[in-house]
Amino acid sequence: MTATFTLNADELDESFIEGLKKTFAHRRIEIAVHEAGDDATAYLMSSDENNRRLMEALEDARAGRNLVTPDQSIFQ
Repeated sequence: MTATFTLNADELDESFIEGLKKTFAHRRIEIAVHEAGDDATAYLMSSDENNRRLMEALEDARAGRNLVTPDQSIFQ
């Protein structure tokens, strides 16, 4: 089971923790915290090489080049 919660850090309180404990009772859980609004694209574009590769891939997609088509038989 996966759940994603987006809230302000100020909103974390005992009821939130109790809700987690109830929802995931008797299960091991993993908690990862990151700032909401982090943009993966901005991170990827933070290096010149990644930016170049992303822009090249975008141009290819728009031009219909280097596209990967899945084998449709696996979806039937």
